Amino acid sequence: MRHKNSVSQVNIERDKEIRRLYREAQKLAGTPTTIDRICQIAANLPASKFYISDYWAFRYVKDRTNGINKVFKDRRKRTLYNALYDVFKRQQRKKENENKSIESIVNISLEQPAPFIGIAPVTLHKYIRQRLNIYQYDKKKP
Repeated sequence: MRHKNSVSQVNIERDKEIRRLYREAQKLAGTPTTIDRICQIAANLPASKFYISDYWAFRYVKDRTNGINKVFKDRRKRTLYNALYDVFKRQQRKKENENKSIESIVNISLEQPAPFIGIAPVTLHKYIRQRLNIYQYDKKKP
């Protein structure tokens, strides 16, 4: 299995998506608002694709097709992986994908739009705060 969507690559792309969602949430939230409210909105906005490494996505789909239903404690993660599996089943039923392997169908599924980014608003808030502090520190340098 090739790792074109390795965890480190997914994190870089996901960080760009987080920034895009945050800017979009700022527009939707309006002017008098808090960063908590913006993060709440951003966490529920649809993402452009699934930000899951191909290995974990393949492993989840493979287990699910074999009847093993992985239990996630986090509701967001469970919803995200279930959405990925639903997209996988839709892709598998398409005529052009009937002779493809599970791995290639999973890779196609990962590129489809996701219902949300899969990160809790609290974690998103920590990420944004960290990025804002780095930006402000860099801005103060002579």
